[in-house]
Amino acid sequence: MKMTPAQSAAYQFLLHLPALLIVYAVFLLIGAVKFLGDDPLVGTFPYHQVAALTNSILLLALTSGVIGGGVYALSHERPDADFPLARLLRLARLLWTMLCILTIGAGILGLLEGRAGLELPPVLDSLFVLVLALVLIVLLTGVKRWWGLPTVYTTGLIALIAGVLIGMIPAEFSSDQLLRVIALTLRDTLGIGWMVIALSLWTIHRFSTLTPGWVNTASYSVGGIWAITAYFLAVQPMLPLGVALPIPAVIGVIMLPIAAIIIASHLYLGLSNRSEARTLSPHWISLTALLIVIGVGGLGALNAVPEINLAIAGTRLTDLSRTLIAFAFASALLGVTNQVMAELRRENRRVTGLAPFWLISGGVLIGSLGLAGAGIVQVYLERILSIGYLETQALIVPLYTVWVIGWIAAAVGIVFYALGIWARRIRS
Repeated sequence: MKMTPAQSAAYQFLLHLPALLIVYAVFLLIGAVKFLGDDPLVGTFPYHQVAALTNSILLLALTSGVIGGGVYALSHERPDADFPLARLLRLARLLWTMLCILTIGAGILGLLEGRAGLELPPVLDSLFVLVLALVLIVLLTGVKRWWGLPTVYTTGLIALIAGVLIGMIPAEFSSDQLLRVIALTLRDTLGIGWMVIALSLWTIHRFSTLTPGWVNTASYSVGGIWAITAYFLAVQPMLPLGVALPIPAVIGVIMLPIAAIIIASHLYLGLSNRSEARTLSPHWISLTALLIVIGVGGLGALNAVPEINLAIAGTRLTDLSRTLIAFAFASALLGVTNQVMAELRRENRRVTGLAPFWLISGGVLIGSLGLAGAGIVQVYLERILSIGYLETQALIVPLYTVWVIGWIAAAVGIVFYALGIWARRIRS
């Protein structure tokens, strides 16, 4: 079929998502098995190097998904279904492919930085910003109606750019930890979060009977709720630093569950008002809602208690909430990809089948359960019984095994998903 330049670019960006998730799954498994016993790669491929690479690949995967989904969704709202500067997206796609290849190569060679979440060196960050800026220019010059969907999505894109730029500031010019929290909040939580929210609501409109007016209103309300959520998630890493907060983090114990329920209820409204669409997008959106309830309303609220926050600092529980939120974003974007693929193929049918969904969802939930169990036991053994770190790590190997088994299932699901996309790829 013949696609417009915007649709072609959106499709190519979305193809990066499953490919990068496969690479992410491989290196996450390499890092996970390091906790199961003797590591033959400890000298050549140490854990901190693997962790830096997996963090960077996940960021690239999520960004690929939000760019591809956003370009398609917003171009679809135009009468002519294309942007005046759509050909800039071709350059952006080529630069993005180059960035992905360079990042993977730099990670394997150990050239990524050691700041958790901000590992990309300035050269790659600059390329990252250039691609995002090109996409932003295309949208700012091409969007016709600045209603809820494009406003929330574009605001998220601007926050993503701001987060990357702040993360490029050398640590010696500011408090490194505080700078990192601000950069990650703008980039990962607010930036990608707002873009995923906009695309999730757009997808819900495609498979439900809800009107565009509902999407408009929901984009603003859910986007605002997510901004409150981002604040209470951002202040949690600041508790061990003793930073004076304008709003106490402990209020998040109440606010985060309420926010998670409100967001999940908006997603459920689309699931309960289904149209005749037969894509698998509703399944992925339902998984997104579940992971937000667990990651934000459960673990996020628990981590808002200062005493618990300090007790679990440095354990496997520290980043589990943010990890589940990232997986929620990935699930939503897999749903967006299903929807876009079906529409581009002009078919009202499934694209990848149910096997990838159940493998990924089951694997993520089982692996997270194992990781949570390992964190709880680690807190009990180290902080209460005062058992040494190495002894503790040896005792919780069975729980790490559950984590690895769960992630193996998820990795197989990601491969099946990518094969389904490839088998039904669009030849333009």
